[in-house]
Amino acid sequence: MCHKTSIIILSYNTLELLQLCIASIREFTEAGTYEIIVVENASKDGSIEWLKAQTGLTCIYNEENQGFPGGCNQGLEIAAGTELLLLNSDTVVTKDWLKNLRFALYSSPKVGAVSCVTNHCSNNQRIDVSYESIEAMLAFAADYNRSNPALWEKRTKLVGFCFLFKREVFERVGFLDVRFNPGNYEDDDYSLRILQAGYDLLLCRDTFIHHYGGASFEKKLAVRNAAEMKERYNAALMRNHKIFFEKWQAPEDYWKMAPEELLPYLRRQAPEDVSAASAAQTIAVLVRRTNEERYALCLKSLYAANIPAGYALEIFPLSIERSYAAQVNEVLARTTAKIKIFMSDDVCLTSPLAIEQMLRVFQDETVGMAGVLGSRSLPMNGNLLDAPDLRGGVYMPMKGDLEEIRFGSAAAEKFVEDVRFLCPSFFATQFDLAWDESYEGQYYAVLAHCRAMEERSKRLVVPLPHEIWCAYQRENISFEADEKDRRRYFAAYHPYAGEAVFAKDQLALYACGKEAAVEGWQSFSHPEGIAVGARTKFHETVLCRLLADNFVGEPCIFVGDDCTIDACSTLTAYNRIVLENLVTVGANVHIRDYGYVEEDLGLAVQDRMLLGHGRGVHIGCAAEIGANVVIEGAVQIGCGARVRAGSVVKIDIPAYCIAEGNPAHVVKAFSSREGKWLATPDAAALAEVLAEREKTGPLLTYAFITYNRSQYLRKSLRSVLQQAADDPLVEVLVSDNASTDETRALVEEQQKRYKNLRYHCNEKNVGAEGNIHKAIERSRGEYVIVAGDDDYLLNGALRVILDHIRKYRGAAIFHLRREDVPRRVYEDAGIVPYIAYVGYHMTWIGGIAFRRELYSLIDEPQRYDATRLPQVYLQMEMLKKNPKFVILYGMFLAEGTGECIPSGFNFAEVFVKNYLDILQEIPEIPAYLLSDEKKRLMDELVYDCLERIVRYQHDLSLDGIFDIVRDYYGEEPYYEEVVAKMKEILQGV
Repeated sequence: MCHKTSIIILSYNTLELLQLCIASIREFTEAGTYEIIVVENASKDGSIEWLKAQTGLTCIYNEENQGFPGGCNQGLEIAAGTELLLLNSDTVVTKDWLKNLRFALYSSPKVGAVSCVTNHCSNNQRIDVSYESIEAMLAFAADYNRSNPALWEKRTKLVGFCFLFKREVFERVGFLDVRFNPGNYEDDDYSLRILQAGYDLLLCRDTFIHHYGGASFEKKLAVRNAAEMKERYNAALMRNHKIFFEKWQAPEDYWKMAPEELLPYLRRQAPEDVSAASAAQTIAVLVRRTNEERYALCLKSLYAANIPAGYALEIFPLSIERSYAAQVNEVLARTTAKIKIFMSDDVCLTSPLAIEQMLRVFQDETVGMAGVLGSRSLPMNGNLLDAPDLRGGVYMPMKGDLEEIRFGSAAAEKFVEDVRFLCPSFFATQFDLAWDESYEGQYYAVLAHCRAMEERSKRLVVPLPHEIWCAYQRENISFEADEKDRRRYFAAYHPYAGEAVFAKDQLALYACGKEAAVEGWQSFSHPEGIAVGARTKFHETVLCRLLADNFVGEPCIFVGDDCTIDACSTLTAYNRIVLENLVTVGANVHIRDYGYVEEDLGLAVQDRMLLGHGRGVHIGCAAEIGANVVIEGAVQIGCGARVRAGSVVKIDIPAYCIAEGNPAHVVKAFSSREGKWLATPDAAALAEVLAEREKTGPLLTYAFITYNRSQYLRKSLRSVLQQAADDPLVEVLVSDNASTDETRALVEEQQKRYKNLRYHCNEKNVGAEGNIHKAIERSRGEYVIVAGDDDYLLNGALRVILDHIRKYRGAAIFHLRREDVPRRVYEDAGIVPYIAYVGYHMTWIGGIAFRRELYSLIDEPQRYDATRLPQVYLQMEMLKKNPKFVILYGMFLAEGTGECIPSGFNFAEVFVKNYLDILQEIPEIPAYLLSDEKKRLMDELVYDCLERIVRYQHDLSLDGIFDIVRDYYGEEPYYEEVVAKMKEILQGV
């Protein structure tokens, strides 16, 4: 992405300083990487005349002084940059100033705004300087401005003399609050609003600019008497002080507090919608421009539409010469509009009510996209218009007139119909998702975006209004679909299709995951209602059949990830058949969710009455169906259940039960209390085992700790829930550290589907380490895993963990050792062998399953929270009370785990000093083992992490690293080798 900074400067009677400021920007900032916007606030010193004589500036000339916040908002409203900079006119910028600040700003997605140090400033942003001229200042700054992440500090407040922030921050936080006109406390307020939105503020002590300080404010008061000037300035200052502290209810010395300490105050204050001068809500309209005449007519129709009061249109033309998706992403970065309309210029609005009705559709927050034409199925030739369930309506030019073409009709109570795909000619969105720029053209980029919106659980709808919204300007509807895009799309979403060419009446499967093998799919009936998960394998002779079209609701046949269905098996659905993940189906198994009425007088099968039930067949995660089994009717088979070969199942089989016979009945059930399978000779014995399960509680709690990272939690939760769906042996817990994003809504939505998902939210943020303890305390499982919200569990891994807990039940700790090797198990006892085999790997908290009762026996579980590694201490204390441990070797985490890069702490202090301090305080650890662990820590962890910190510029401090290594490795014989290796890695940092 090409970055461009919009530098916004307010001018008020500071001509000489303004000239010096702009000259310094031009001298010390790379050409083409910035724009200068000057808001002239009715100066009387010749500033207006000088500005009008300049080139390369964008100027706004106010007839009256709008104050600092008001003037800044004017500049922000027209700024086009990817980042925005509020810069005082009485500053002089210096060598590498903006380069350094940008580097810090984009060092982490978490960083929202940055500022620098100077010679004249409050908030501890001032440094002592000795220069006495501009020339000496520039020489001083040229030597001072050396980028160094170790000199970045997280702050609660940044002073507004030089305030750089991302456009995404502006789009989320809004404009400056004009209640603070003419100035003072607007930067305090904006800083807190950025923190409230979940971003960090960084003070860059590696960057210096000169600040004369207060020049504009002094002239703004326009008085000669110094005493009167001071009195009026103080009056304005006290007024804004009162406004600020009444608004935020924060302590007077809030700026001295750490951002984490201030969070409770920020959560009390609801985020404000601070608008610019114009109160109109913008609707962004992105028009694909292919022909000037059609484009002009398209715009004319837009301007002729009824725009509801309080709304305004913002037009963005899209070129056919550039990637459609890339251009859309550029617009998303620029506009603050919630509603976005996407059009091709061969379409015109015909109904003046179109935009008003579209806004009505979007009053339903479950709707993500709405368009004039769409369908639930996709023909294998890729042409949406060939879909048999096309819905919507348009006008088409025919024989010199417009002819109404409608597909489907609105039910009396429905204005919209749900679809899965929208035609790109005209549609709209109310939620922003990044577009996939691997698609060059428009058509398949739109189809891929429909799928992305569906994956985020947002509905796609086609309105069916009485008065059609749009008309095409050409007689033929064409989408100019690129062949490379078609191959890319079908490879991603329909990999089973290969390179074959299909007739237009051949429909695609509802969905098909990556690496699935569905060779016989062309013999399936109604494929539009059949969904197949990732890595699922169907034998080529497997048949899936629906008894009717499936163009509404969910797919009638759903087979999850990593399932296997063997030869000659059939799935026939009247209502619905669901196989959750990891289900195994043997050969010649026949599953149907219906039966036939038997009491008739010899009717043929096709004439007999079906007996179906709305709930259909549901087979839980990791269930196994043996060969030659028949499942008939509304049958529910629980997770982990087994149906032995040759059985006929017409009744429900509970989770973790083994059934056999004709009719099938449960012969064994797993006892949570006993930890083994018990015979169940009759219904009473089965009921006793199931009741005992309820009392015993779950075997394992898989707990996630999270704070304002719902985008990661969404994926991690799914990775576990798809393996633990309503599993009576597994509790899934989210311990929320008082998030202010959509975390709660995300979990509550999932709770509608999963009964074993629980949610706990701390009243206030207790820190990451404190949240570990909260998660453990809230868990109900016999064993607990506390995972990070970006730990994505590999499919099938949960079943491995559960079964080994069953086999080795009673051990204090199960350690998940991440190695790309065949799964194997090591069992031992004691702290010494645990450190010898596990070592520094114990710092990964998500790799530890421990007995919950042992935690309650630790006298001071929070003793080492300040180290950021309380999990190391907890493991040592648990092994003192119960020395048995088990190590499970293998792959447990899926691709993408750890994608949220850790930041904000000193790497060497945590993973060298703190880790070794904890070990050194344990008398059971002999000196030779501690020495061996130091060597392993350096060879396997520290070197690798340092290389990644340097390569990817991670926001981790390396301050004092050589001192720490000297203190802890100075007596080791390989110390000099360690220092040399580290210097080689850190060269130039």
